[in-house]
Amino acid sequence: MKKIILLMLGLWPLANYAQINEAVSFLQLPDWSTVLKKAKTEHKIIFVDAYTTWCGPCRQMDQEVYNNDEVAKILNTQFISIKIQMDSTSKDNEYVKRWQKEWPVFQKFIDAYPSLLFLSPDGELIGKDDGYHSSDQLISLAKKVIDPERSYQGQVKAFRTGTLDEKSLLNLAFTANNYKQDSLAKEIAKSYKQKYIDTKSPAQVINPRMIDFLVLFNEFFPLKDNFNRFIYVNQDTADKLFKSPGFSKRYIDFLITRDMFSSVTDAKGKIINEHPNWNEIEEKITNAYDKTTAHRIILAEKISFYSQKKDYNTQAKYEFDQIEFRGIDTTDEMSLRAVNDMIYTAIFQKPVSQVILEKAISYMQFILKQKPDNYHYIDTYANILYKAGYKKKAIEEQQKAVNLVKKDRNEDANSILSYEATVRQMKEGKPTWTTSN
Repeated sequence: MKKIILLMLGLWPLANYAQINEAVSFLQLPDWSTVLKKAKTEHKIIFVDAYTTWCGPCRQMDQEVYNNDEVAKILNTQFISIKIQMDSTSKDNEYVKRWQKEWPVFQKFIDAYPSLLFLSPDGELIGKDDGYHSSDQLISLAKKVIDPERSYQGQVKAFRTGTLDEKSLLNLAFTANNYKQDSLAKEIAKSYKQKYIDTKSPAQVINPRMIDFLVLFNEFFPLKDNFNRFIYVNQDTADKLFKSPGFSKRYIDFLITRDMFSSVTDAKGKIINEHPNWNEIEEKITNAYDKTTAHRIILAEKISFYSQKKDYNTQAKYEFDQIEFRGIDTTDEMSLRAVNDMIYTAIFQKPVSQVILEKAISYMQFILKQKPDNYHYIDTYANILYKAGYKKKAIEEQQKAVNLVKKDRNEDANSILSYEATVRQMKEGKPTWTTSN
């Protein structure tokens, strides 16, 4: 018996070592500050598996990945690992409930579940990915985080010393932005623009990936920038290089709106000038660009402005002006749908005058001449008629929409019930529109 006991004691360390490496050791520490303190003491990076109870890939990683020997080996030796449940259920224990107050620390970094986060002992995000990861993928991700050169920290250090190449510098700008380190992202983006955009011709620089850069870091591209001027003058060429039809026009419109309307709205689009001089602004844009661009942009800004002011009649007037300016392509379903959707949301759902309703009716009649059996359009037409006071005609048209939607096998029962409910409301003389506006 003594020999057996001694033998068991001798084997115990080996058995214990094997047990440690069978699964990732997720610590159950009381709060985030305790985790940070432990990470600083042990000089380790923190690995966070942010999951939810309804997430299938999260459970799959528990079953297939976190019990892998190699995964456990690297996470248990190189990291402090914790799991955080990011939803609440009736079955939550006290530990899960206690960590709910820490959710704001991580929510800003989460785009999907599971979210795999790596944070420094100071709590700064230095690595992330989301979705299911196989054992090999998670090991690769963890190794990159601790690699002195390939890690985010290593790349930032290389940026500081000016040793990053063009592609790596661009990637780092995107990564810093993704990690919510805005000031660093802007610093890197500014450096990238100065080194690799300002020193080349725009035709050499424009590519599909540049779209994301322009969207994220447009503050470094003033209106008079040579790069922007090239895009404005050569929109077709630029669109081909971007591989995005229409992007150049949308981008230039955005920049003009951003800069030319700074006296009307703030950076977030909120009104700061209740009485803008629209003619003066339109003339200014016309002189800098062209009349068509100026009128297109001024109409869009007026619609936004009067919508914010809840002056829905004036908004509707400019909505109609915009339709007349752009025209309706009767061969394009998207063009017809855009008019229908505008009438439903900006006119039917808003308190507007009888004059506006009558004009909306005429537009819907035009659309239905092109698409007489489109029950979505008939539904909008019927509702506009009803709101304008033409109850009998409205019920007739809405019943037509009900009959058509019932024939469409792609529609579910809820759609049919919704259309039928509208008919009942009309017959009962009840509003079919939202009355809170």
